[in-house]
Amino acid sequence: MTTPHDWVAFRRRGVEPPGLPPVTTRPVVFWEITAENADEAEKIEQQLRAGQPIGLAAKRVGSTVLFRAGTAVLATSAADLRAAYQASGGAPMLRFAGFVPKSMPAGKGRADAVISALDKLIVTDAATSIDSIPEIPALMEPDTDGSLILVVHPRPVEVKTAILEIVGLDTHGPDPQAAKVAFEALRGRDSAKFQAMIGGAVQRLGTITFAVNQVDPAQLKAAADAASNAVNKKVVAELTPLLWQQENWIGQNPELADFMIEIAKKIVDGTRGQQKPPTLELRDRQLVLLDQAARNGLLIYAYQLG
Repeated sequence: MTTPHDWVAFRRRGVEPPGLPPVTTRPVVFWEITAENADEAEKIEQQLRAGQPIGLAAKRVGSTVLFRAGTAVLATSAADLRAAYQASGGAPMLRFAGFVPKSMPAGKGRADAVISALDKLIVTDAATSIDSIPEIPALMEPDTDGSLILVVHPRPVEVKTAILEIVGLDTHGPDPQAAKVAFEALRGRDSAKFQAMIGGAVQRLGTITFAVNQVDPAQLKAAADAASNAVNKKVVAELTPLLWQQENWIGQNPELADFMIEIAKKIVDGTRGQQKPPTLELRDRQLVLLDQAARNGLLIYAYQLG
């Protein structure tokens, strides 16, 4: 006998989990304002905090920056954000990050997230701050959570300076023995021994601190006057100025070294009271080891007073 029906095995399907809501994002408009220097950046920060018009135009960075709704989680990729910032020409030093409106969800956190994403493109320091600012209509757009504004400026230009010290040695000075030792150190180019005697047998006449093509005329005149006053008596021996320059320093600072020669020549040319005016030639320039903490060059007057 056979049954007239076929049997079909089946099982009950489990209950489906409820559908997860889609992740929503919210846009924020990103602006950067590049000041000429740190002082101007500070002024712009103060204007933004006071809700005042700023003198420089704000540049929009990309289209918008997307965040997960209500959070500081970036939905825009860091790579896209960096590319947009570079395209805007933004400078590297961050002075201030402002967000608006004050009620923006996770406003400070969003500013921090953008700054972190721009790592290696912008630098923060002790002067950098993040804060909400009053609404500026020109920087606000509808259908966004608000705006984020970075105030940046270029890196400060490092101005290299050098020190030229002017000294005098009366080879028949008040302490003949010390003067003799100093003179022998000068002749033998024993810079360590000679420098140790500055302030004693070797008289300090002046110091000039300068940058390339930048020297204080008052310092220059004071040094020339001091050199003139030191030798403005009857000279027994011929006055021979000598320029010592720090040997290792010259290779790293050739323009400063060349300008130091010009300054030394001006001081020597300005020395008064001599029947035969002194000159400084390139043969009078010697490379020695100097105490760079105190000087990069020494202009030395060796003389004998009657």
